[in-house]
Amino acid sequence: MNRKYLLLLITLAIVACSVKEKPLVVTFHGSDILGEPYKRIGYVSAKVDDLFNLLPARIGSFLMLLAGGILGLDLHNGRKIWHRDRLNHKSPNAGYPESAIAGLLDIQLGGIHTYFGEVLEKPTIGDPIRAVKVQDINDTCRVMYMSEFILLMMGIVLLLLLK
Repeated sequence: MNRKYLLLLITLAIVACSVKEKPLVVTFHGSDILGEPYKRIGYVSAKVDDLFNLLPARIGSFLMLLAGGILGLDLHNGRKIWHRDRLNHKSPNAGYPESAIAGLLDIQLGGIHTYFGEVLEKPTIGDPIRAVKVQDINDTCRVMYMSEFILLMMGIVLLLLLK
């Protein structure tokens, strides 16, 4: 690989890591401790993070649906819930994978939550076809691993086609 391209890849990786960490550090830690000016900085970095993840969230949710179908989960419901509820989230990106997994597992996410004694009502994602179980964590991990495997295989095929 040409050194110029390697340097570009390393630079892009550093920028991507910086974008991923800044919203967490500044928004969740700095705004509470240091006050309002840092909340504004956290807002900007969070919006940049949203922009960087527009495409990965959508591609990832498609791969999750494909993986769920391969694993024998409810692909029909997964596609239905993804299409209907993918925008039912405060984040422009988080609703895509959450709706895919809620549909694949026939569960409902969101609703009323309590954080540090404060009740917060969020929009729901999915239908409560059945109750959420501990096994759903394992099934979600299986979907995640299969999605990554599919992406890896797609990358290998692409590399072979480009040679």
